[in-house]
Amino acid sequence: MNLVIPDGIPLEKDYRTLLLSELFQTMEDFSDRFILTRRGRPASYKYRWGADPLHHWSRQWEYPFVYEKIGGFASKNPGLSILDAGSGFTFFPFYLASQFEGAKIYCCDNNRTLAKAFHQRNRINCSDVHFSMADLKSLNYESEQFDMIYCISVLEHTDGYDQVVREFHRILKPGGQLVVTFDISLDGARDIPVAEAITLVESFTQYFRISNERAADINTQIAQPDILTSLLVKTIDASLLPWKFPKWMYKVKSLFEHGHAGIWPPNLTICCLCLKKVSG
Repeated sequence: MNLVIPDGIPLEKDYRTLLLSELFQTMEDFSDRFILTRRGRPASYKYRWGADPLHHWSRQWEYPFVYEKIGGFASKNPGLSILDAGSGFTFFPFYLASQFEGAKIYCCDNNRTLAKAFHQRNRINCSDVHFSMADLKSLNYESEQFDMIYCISVLEHTDGYDQVVREFHRILKPGGQLVVTFDISLDGARDIPVAEAITLVESFTQYFRISNERAADINTQIAQPDILTSLLVKTIDASLLPWKFPKWMYKVKSLFEHGHAGIWPPNLTICCLCLKKVSG
């Protein structure tokens, strides 16, 4: 599984390479088995993700990106304590539990209905993935509790970014890693607009050191030719896009929230960063 998934905004060629990799195929096999075992899956799972969350245009990149960062850190730090911040209910934390022996996997979300689903799924998988209700702006964990935190495409669905970043910093051990991914709206019609993405990255740099500083330069990144976008994915496989309702509904929502509707589907890309909490 020797594949280096770069930080920052992915390029189309890297995306296509990843989908053909052993890493993605192994993850896909686990996800397929997870979906076939329907017991313990809340109704909101299908509503939010359809039948298959891995086969979502951005998650196909984000899950392997996060997995590779965890793998690299775990190879030098066995028995990690890992938090999935804003987890929802997907195959991914259970996949991590199956891959990293001795790792302690925790999940938090503000959806109280998920506790039962996690309990039932742990019984099926013979796993011990911990779940708790939590607000990312006020996490109910001890300071310096975790070796690693990952947060996959959650920040674009929340506000108060600086509070969230401070909480991640508080509960992460010195030398620990934070892996974060978030959408960037290239036309500003959805969350997170480019200017806001730049502010978000600046907030991270107040508390963490970014492993690849060039990847944190949003303007340089989006200027790259052939970056991965939702519009590009539509030409590859439109079924990977999550928007299943009539487009006028989404355009009205964008008009109400952002003042303009933009094109449809929205012109989004993703940014994936690995950060380190500097000791002291």
